[in-house]
Amino acid sequence: MPVTGVTEVAPGYFHACVLMGGNVLCTGNNALYGNLGNTAVANRTLVLEPSYPVIGATGIASLGRASTWHSCMEPTTGPLQCWGKNDLSEVAPIDAGNNVRTPYVWSSLPHMVTASASYANTCAIDDTGSVWCWGRNDGMTSGKSDTSDPTPGKLTLGSKAVAVSIEGVGEPAYACAVLDTGEVDCWGDNSFLKLGRGSIAATPTPGPVKF
Repeated sequence: MPVTGVTEVAPGYFHACVLMGGNVLCTGNNALYGNLGNTAVANRTLVLEPSYPVIGATGIASLGRASTWHSCMEPTTGPLQCWGKNDLSEVAPIDAGNNVRTPYVWSSLPHMVTASASYANTCAIDDTGSVWCWGRNDGMTSGKSDTSDPTPGKLTLGSKAVAVSIEGVGEPAYACAVLDTGEVDCWGDNSFLKLGRGSIAATPTPGPVKF
């Protein structure tokens, strides 16, 4: 039977999730990292199964963009929740374990309205327009110069953010945010001049892209 009523889709490498009626359903491989967000689901689910929604996923406003191995969802009210592979603290604090099989609730962060997940990083925008990033920080993507610190960091942008995207798989990550002024700020790894600034190496400091 075709799926209907879907308002958002977030495909990953081992899994895909959809937002449907304020709830989140996922399909794919649940064995390795808990990508389906529900421990009751079989190791592989080939169809979206309404009987096994992501645990706690009710009243969801946005799915955000899924990564290769983890996903996040933003409730209409309440904290951001993430699940999946966590070996670099991209989903939750490291004491939550390498694989987070049911959503971790980020009660220590402000309410988030959207998120973007990369290979081993996550960035999200709170309801004031501030961007927070965490996970693998070898490219200073978390907004901190201490590259060994995977904990969430708040970025200082030129204005409020309305969208954020983080990228990076085989190399240190970088991220960009679209501001409410229409400008774009980027930070993180700058190999191949990805930040739109040619005179810097990796940086935790967002700066405008020059077109």
